[in-house]
Amino acid sequence: MTKEELAKKKGIQIKETTQTAAEALITTTTNQEPEVKAEPKKTEEKPNTKVTPPKAPTKIKTPNAGRPKGKPSTKISLNVPDEYLEIVNIAAGVNYKGNTSSYIVSLIEKDIEANGTIYQQIKDLTT
Repeated sequence: MTKEELAKKKGIQIKETTQTAAEALITTTTNQEPEVKAEPKKTEEKPNTKVTPPKAPTKIKTPNAGRPKGKPSTKISLNVPDEYLEIVNIAAGVNYKGNTSSYIVSLIEKDIEANGTIYQQIKDLTT
C-alpha cells in the first residue's frame, strides 16, 4: 500500500511540498471531528453527621526497633565484569558480612575522600 492510499484510507490530506517529515506531521490535518466528552455528574455533598470517637494515643516507636536506618539512598543498576565480581563478593564477605552494597559504597566514599575537591571543581565548572 502506498503512502497516498494509506493517507486516503486514514482521511489525511497530503500536500505535495518539500517539507521535512516533522513539518509535514505538524501541518497535516485530519477530517475527523474532535470528540466531545460529557462532564461527569456531580454528586451532592452531604454534611458529615457521624460523630467520631476520640483517637486512642498512638504507640511511640522506639528508635532502636527494626532495621537501622542509614543515609537516604537510591537503588541503581551496576554492571561488573565477572572477574571483578568474584573479588567483590570475597571482599564483601570478609569485611562487610556479605553485604556487597556496603562494600561498594565504602569504595565510593574512599574515592570521594581522596578526590572530592577535584570532583567539586569539575562540578563548579559545569554549572
